[in-house]
Amino acid sequence: MAAQLTRTTVQVATLKSGSDLPDVFDDLVCEHYQQIQEYRRIESQRLGGDIGWDWAVAEWMAIHFPDWQKLQWDRMVADTVRRHYLRFAAN
Repeated sequence: MAAQLTRTTVQVATLKSGSDLPDVFDDLVCEHYQQIQEYRRIESQRLGGDIGWDWAVAEWMAIHFPDWQKLQWDRMVADTVRRHYLRFAAN
């Protein structure tokens, strides 16, 4: 299977591309990749052979992405609200 994507490899790729995207984006890319890798591992084991990256991505996106996307959005909104609340409460 493919090498594990880590936050460090995302940061290196981001630096090479000259992007100044926030750390939140790096975290999302890593988590998304890890979710697909885990799905690939589980399905490959269940079916008795490697399903391959393309199949894993296509299936994971069709089956799990909408719920994952909503969870990430809810988490991001909650973190933002908490940060702003703490900032205003401190004043």
